[in-house]
Amino acid sequence: MEDIITDIAGVIPATTISGVFTACHSGSFDKLEAVVKDLIDEGHAAIQLVNQLHDAVVEDEELSDKQKSIITEKLAEVDKCLADGADEHLQLMNLCATVMQQLTQNC
Repeated sequence: MEDIITDIAGVIPATTISGVFTACHSGSFDKLEAVVKDLIDEGHAAIQLVNQLHDAVVEDEELSDKQKSIITEKLAEVDKCLADGADEHLQLMNLCATVMQQLTQNC
């Protein structure tokens, strides 16, 4: 029942959000592009991903404050662009590329 309610509300499943972070952690642009394409193909709203990624980034204890600030600044930029009518695919790729850069820079 909970799955149905969250699905109707447009909430992206936690496993999908985790998959985005996994793709970003991989450092593979091809994997990142596939995850973003799947998100859009599944009908998830880009703005919903922005909102949920914000929560995930803020709660992530493995990220440094500097990494969090860079990612949240990009989240704000993407949010503004989406509100202005920018292409969802390009904005999500831009956002996820920044997340990937921050997650892989310590490797």
